[in-house]
Amino acid sequence: MSLAWINARVARGSEKRDPGFQVAVYEAKAAQTKQQNQAKSALTAGANRIIDVPVDSAQAASIIRAAHANKPRVPVIAYDRLITGAYEDAYASFDGAEVLARSGAS
Repeated sequence: MSLAWINARVARGSEKRDPGFQVAVYEAKAAQTKQQNQAKSALTAGANRIIDVPVDSAQAASIIRAAHANKPRVPVIAYDRLITGAYEDAYASFDGAEVLARSGAS
């Protein structure tokens, strides 16, 4: 797991402030097929949003297609890496310059 993803995971404390908010984190350990299966499981379990750190940017398009075909449609946010071959609903990353500046300051 990348340092950026660990930091994002730690920062997800919103579920502590909002009892109706739940987060499930899945770790695919660099296996795209496992990641696709985890996304399908999340959709089956009723996920209403998916944040994907794609193992393979092209193959992750199938996660977007499955989420968008879901009833109701589930938005997908690509984190740290763009997904190619399908349009994610949003893309988020970290500020690389800020990370470098902070790591040099310590």
